[in-house]
Amino acid sequence: MIEIPNTTLCCIDCINHELSIRAIEHCLRACGFEKAIFLTDREFDLEGIDVIEIPAISTKEQYSLFVLKELHKYINTDFVLMIQYDGFIINPAAWTPEFQKYDYIGAKWLIEKNFTVGNGGFSLRSKRLLQALTDEDIKIGSIRPADSDDALHASHEDVVICRLYRPFLEQKYGIKFAPEFLADRFSYEHSDPGDNHPFGFHGLFNMWRYIHPSFLIDFLNMLSPKTLQSTQLLELGINYHRLGRFKEAELVYQKILEVSPHHQEAFALLNQINYTQTMTRDRSKPLRKTPSSSKQKKVSIIIPVSLIPVHEYHSIVLNCLNAIEENAGYQNYEVIIIDNVMSGENARGVIRECQARGYKVIPYPFKFNRPKALNYAAKHAKGEYLLFLDCDTVPKANFLRSLVETLESEGRIKAVSPQMHPPIHEVSLYQKINNGYIFKNDSLMEDLNYIKTCDELSLCCLLVDKHVFHEVGGLDESYRFYGADKDLFLKISERGYKCFVDKNVFVFHHGGLAYLGFKDNEYPRSFDEIVFDRKWFVHNDNAFINNKKELLVIKLQSMGDAVMVTPTINALREKYPSHKITLVTYAGWKDIFEGSPYIDELIAVEGWDKSKPSSLFYEEVTSEYLKKKEWANVIQLNCLDFPAWYKRTGLHLRDFYAEIAGVYPLKDTRYFIPITDDHRNTINAILKQHKTICIHTKGGWDLKDWPRYKWLEFAEAIYGCYNSKVILVGGKGEEIESPYIINLNGKLGIKELAALFERADLFVGLDSGPMHTASAANAPIIALFGPTPATVTAPNSDIYITIQAPLSCEVPCHGNTCPNGIGCMDSSAVGTVLKATEKILNRKGIIREHWKGDEPAKIFFKDWEWHITTSRQSNQTEESNKPNKIGRNAPCPCGSGKKYKKCCGD
Repeated sequence: MIEIPNTTLCCIDCINHELSIRAIEHCLRACGFEKAIFLTDREFDLEGIDVIEIPAISTKEQYSLFVLKELHKYINTDFVLMIQYDGFIINPAAWTPEFQKYDYIGAKWLIEKNFTVGNGGFSLRSKRLLQALTDEDIKIGSIRPADSDDALHASHEDVVICRLYRPFLEQKYGIKFAPEFLADRFSYEHSDPGDNHPFGFHGLFNMWRYIHPSFLIDFLNMLSPKTLQSTQLLELGINYHRLGRFKEAELVYQKILEVSPHHQEAFALLNQINYTQTMTRDRSKPLRKTPSSSKQKKVSIIIPVSLIPVHEYHSIVLNCLNAIEENAGYQNYEVIIIDNVMSGENARGVIRECQARGYKVIPYPFKFNRPKALNYAAKHAKGEYLLFLDCDTVPKANFLRSLVETLESEGRIKAVSPQMHPPIHEVSLYQKINNGYIFKNDSLMEDLNYIKTCDELSLCCLLVDKHVFHEVGGLDESYRFYGADKDLFLKISERGYKCFVDKNVFVFHHGGLAYLGFKDNEYPRSFDEIVFDRKWFVHNDNAFINNKKELLVIKLQSMGDAVMVTPTINALREKYPSHKITLVTYAGWKDIFEGSPYIDELIAVEGWDKSKPSSLFYEEVTSEYLKKKEWANVIQLNCLDFPAWYKRTGLHLRDFYAEIAGVYPLKDTRYFIPITDDHRNTINAILKQHKTICIHTKGGWDLKDWPRYKWLEFAEAIYGCYNSKVILVGGKGEEIESPYIINLNGKLGIKELAALFERADLFVGLDSGPMHTASAANAPIIALFGPTPATVTAPNSDIYITIQAPLSCEVPCHGNTCPNGIGCMDSSAVGTVLKATEKILNRKGIIREHWKGDEPAKIFFKDWEWHITTSRQSNQTEESNKPNKIGRNAPCPCGSGKKYKKCCGD
């Protein structure tokens, strides 16, 4: 059991007594505390828990006042872990003493401003903080700082502490609040935990993860009438609903209606479930009979399956696929799955399930772009009709037959969508005027001179004639995410065809759940609106693009990524030779681009708060510069607005960025950092020894680092072999003291670093910015990888060896901490690096090798995951690797050790 020292486990509850007791007992089974107390208004005899009677607390204001002004009297330890009935420990292994370096830590709030830490429902607080809160200047309710915008929550004790009075507590009492990254490791509330497995959580709406279905009825019966009327309980039902767990959702809605019979939202949602009952039909029964396919035109159903942020939501994809098979009412169709990297084993299992069903699965290893992905899949379609369908939809009875019949009912109808549920009310009208349109908002207009579109007629479910789709050029890939559907309808209408909403067809839609990871950012929505406006509205100059030849490129985060986009910048100059190219980058990376002949204007920005997600920095900078000019095009080269699992595709980030910019594949993949003779002369004055071997020892976060003592051993061995000291480069604070190391940390700029690497006999480092700078100088490189995959950010020089740590996970985690409690980089031996050093320094030709441990290996992706075959196991010819020449019971040639039928032959 994990022991949490100097800490009291505490729950304050006078409303949901039984559930709070269960939460306390659950935490005590998970971790050991110095003391556990339950502050409540009733008597209970509980083993191992001190029950302390307090006056009844029935409102948030009363609870907050008690926590702020009275709680300190009951806590005698250095810390208190505050829990509630809907917030408790879920992963005791995530506990770290680092949590107790701060006076307050709780889950982040999803607010785009300062002070995002944190939620009080599951929080760790110091006794020092509790005593500071008794300060008479700290008040709740209507008395609050005049400049606060937290009026709605001024009576919430956690808001009072962490937002309204945080500066006061920091300045007067020296109270320390945990940083965001540590708060994510501690708990979650409104954000998705993904694969982080934090210590705890809070929120009734999150309880679907932790309530066993058999206990749900009892759980609901234990809730107080007040809690049954809360919005959080409704949100719990909606979460069950979105997951396709309709029985649980129905129980929640019914319980709400017991205490609030006129609750309109619960009533409407309960009615929705009646439409989705076919999903629970006994799958052993035969499917309904459908008309013969002999006279049916073939339909290609195209489903993009992208990264779904909450890993349990993979079940929604299967619900969609099951509904297609059961409810199509049509025989002649094929299913095409666009595999765009769902994360997690369950999600990958969905892809394997699709393959087992005989669906065509097309890998799409690029950053998700809806128009590009759908156009890409349409090229593989064999059907005469295309049905674009989101994976978070549930089509109802005979949906495909009805859509096809509607499409074929009139020669002019070329695109059909169903009735969407929940219904979407927004209607857009465009009036044709000369060579363009003007926007109208009068839904009563039915004149043929108007083209009506609505959100129901959208790419989440759209049947279109393939010939017409290609005739109009498919989806316009100028749109990043939004507007391509409206654009398609206008293009179809321009040809004299009709788009139609079939009110007889019903499709349940989970509200864009499939794209939650992509929809929150202001960009690309803002620029997609500009693209649509320029293209179709008459108040704009249709010659805009020809007259305004200015291109904005934004590349901010990470030194290494900035180096990796340099071939993309060069390719953009070739693609847009007459455009003015303006590059906005972070000031720290300015030297990478300064002096480049491919850029007309370079803008360096400050203000990167590295405690916040880089996507927020991108949003702020992009929003600012979008307003400065009417750019012909805006290219935001950001991949970290999407989770790191995208890097599991095996596509090198260099190429990933090129595809975002529309210049993939690159003609010239070399990196480029402009340097001058002055930079080279600076380095020439430093280098006086026989061999120039440079090292860099920091990879950006601890899990990527090779242990310090191994760097010392390596440096000593190099001196013994070559009578040369190694040159340590990097930032200030990364020094390693050794008689065998020349320390240049913090003494060289990026351009001097590139000049040094031009002269280097070898660079040895990690997956980091200096390693990519060495690639730009075409230096020989040894790069060490652990939690990141070598193929994705491999060196880009002529001579390199990557060494993947032997204990790297089969799918490298990209994590800040190891979920298995080990440091994979520790498993890379000094002898391995020395062996690679000798091979490179004594080379007779080009070397580009990937090693696993101390021997060369072939690294590849099977099912988009991580597999390695050693050189001894990969000597078979390509011909001998063909499945029809391998016995089903023979060892698999991939080197997994499994039989072929259980591995690649599966």
